[in-house]
Amino acid sequence: MISRGSEWRRWEPHIRAPGTVMNNQFTGPTAWEDYLSALEVAVPVIEAIAVTDYYVTETYQQVLKYKAAGQLPAATLIFPNVELRLDVARGQTTSCRATAISASWSATTRRSPMSGSTPFDRDSSTGARAR
Repeated sequence: MISRGSEWRRWEPHIRAPGTVMNNQFTGPTAWEDYLSALEVAVPVIEAIAVTDYYVTETYQQVLKYKAAGQLPAATLIFPNVELRLDVARGQTTSCRATAISASWSATTRRSPMSGSTPFDRDSSTGARAR
């Protein structure tokens, strides 16, 4: 029997980091320090962060480096959110609908919790789906 109610945790599934292709809100020589500080002092505490950018994961990879160096101690989950936009891809400035793709994989199960399979779900010798 559960002896307490719901536990609410703050997730930010669409956070852009310094250097993002569009909507870069952190610039200047202290951009990364300002960004990380804003995330660290947020109330309520942010426990999951999706680092959003267009087509690339460089800003996500940079956030992981800062995390490994001791920044963002409350963030227990950091994952990439790759956004695809036709107007950015073609260099246009007209508005266009965006599609964001977020995915995460478990190192222990090798399965995506968001879908049924990953490229790792196949037996390399037979091509059959692994169980």
